[in-house]
Amino acid sequence: MDDEAIIKYAKYLNEIQIPDEKKLSYENRLKNFTLEEAKYLIDHLEDLYTTLPKEFSTGRIICDLGELVVAFGLVHTTISEDRDFSSEDFPDTAQNAVKCFEYLKILLEKLKPQEYAYRRRFFIDIILLIATHNKIYHWSNNHSVLACKGFLNCLWQHSGYDNLSSFLCDENLKPTLFKGILKKMRPSLLKDTWMLNPSSCHIFYFLLLKVKHSYLADYISDVLPPAFMFISYHATPQKVLGLSCFDYILDNIPPSLLISTGTEEAIFHSIHPLIYSKELHVIEIVFPILKKLLVMKSHKIKPVNWNEYDQIMTHLLHSMECETNRKIKELYFSHLRNYIVQKNYCTYPEKHLKHMPKIEDLSRMKFVLKPPFWHWSISRTFIASCLGDSNHGLKSKLPVPEMHLNVIVDYVRPLAIMHYCIQWLHDEEKWFTVHRLIKVLKAVLVEDSSFNMQCQIIALEILKSVIKWCWPRMEYHCFDILVSILGLQEQYISSNDEVDEITRLSEECLTLLRYSCDRKFKDLVLNYIEDPLIPGGDLLKKVLKKECDIKDKEDNVIDSIS
Repeated sequence: MDDEAIIKYAKYLNEIQIPDEKKLSYENRLKNFTLEEAKYLIDHLEDLYTTLPKEFSTGRIICDLGELVVAFGLVHTTISEDRDFSSEDFPDTAQNAVKCFEYLKILLEKLKPQEYAYRRRFFIDIILLIATHNKIYHWSNNHSVLACKGFLNCLWQHSGYDNLSSFLCDENLKPTLFKGILKKMRPSLLKDTWMLNPSSCHIFYFLLLKVKHSYLADYISDVLPPAFMFISYHATPQKVLGLSCFDYILDNIPPSLLISTGTEEAIFHSIHPLIYSKELHVIEIVFPILKKLLVMKSHKIKPVNWNEYDQIMTHLLHSMECETNRKIKELYFSHLRNYIVQKNYCTYPEKHLKHMPKIEDLSRMKFVLKPPFWHWSISRTFIASCLGDSNHGLKSKLPVPEMHLNVIVDYVRPLAIMHYCIQWLHDEEKWFTVHRLIKVLKAVLVEDSSFNMQCQIIALEILKSVIKWCWPRMEYHCFDILVSILGLQEQYISSNDEVDEITRLSEECLTLLRYSCDRKFKDLVLNYIEDPLIPGGDLLKKVLKKECDIKDKEDNVIDSIS
């Protein structure tokens, strides 16, 4: 084997053909050599230098040898059809990788004085091996992962970097290593080849996570196609991986860039069908991504019309009602909370604001209007008159010079895209959704005992937002909300952190409900509050004690305007 290995390798390098465009060059190396022969070549580099022709520089020889070593630790396309894999399909890959990392440490030391072009080529190969064994997959194990971490420490000592992110995206190195790796991986990330190599998508995702904002924007045309291919695959792990890619891309590429190219629309329509998936891991990630996309699309959405956000909300409500799997049902519910409580999407209903009367001088008001309940009756009257509700007498006392949008902007915030509290909402479809939402919340709070306390806390958070932003309709839902909250108080006697949180949120919901429909609230409560059999009596008394001189303040503000 001794001299024969050197002669064999020298002959191979002289006769090497241009690699097939659809196949990584690594796979050709394995047909001609073994890992033991590669180790022998590394131990006898000086003999190899003298055997090869002069046109083979030291840097080139080391790079070619490094590529040979790396090939034994990678996963290769060895089958002609995609299928599910297991560790039995890769019996020697992890064991070989441990040896590869040891051999590469020797070559790394030898390569240090060579030109950057050779070092860059060598780095691209070893990073692919690192990405293959960064954690445990079917083709890796604890030993290969540990060897990978040890090699990384050695790499930082020789390169002067301290992490992969700066190593891949150093702008002083043109083109960057990440660009070179994407080019190297291209044959295994084609439409017809990526699923034949089970490691390709995992390597791509691992490296994608190492490229942060603002560097990722430079590679948008390179990183999007693989993600689209992953989510279109039939297997759930690949779908989840594709969704994770999109989630990271949306967080690290400026929205303006995605919007200007229409990319956000393409992503939205690609992943929207996945909302009908019943896979737990898909449900877990797809709705937060859609929410981010809807925030980007907010400039296109007409807030007073039924829109894509409403469709997703309706789907979540329907899924909550029909789902029988408890874990999936709780997951839907947590997404429902995020869509309602977290008001990240906030466009203002200019369609309604343009009908507002104009106020000559709001600075003459003697106190600040604080939305939505501090001066509740005033805010209701003020906004109603601004929108032209003839049932309120304040309108005739308002003069008509200029008015700015920000004067009542705090009063026209949406219920997380779906509802606008200022509309008197003749849109029956939207208010049917509110009715349906309260029905779901009632089931979580009192009717369905399968929900835990955390779900009930989430339900109260949602209910708080519903009352706050949809107060004009609370008179119609006051009874159901009261029954739900008071029925919840009957379930818990002992005190702990979760029970205290439920009590606090219940009090806040009842307070908001009382201020949104004071007359209806008192009509329902006052006749029964002294009944010892009514649960939550003490809580109701506490809420009723929160008197607010709304009438006096309303008279003051009317006098100041007139």
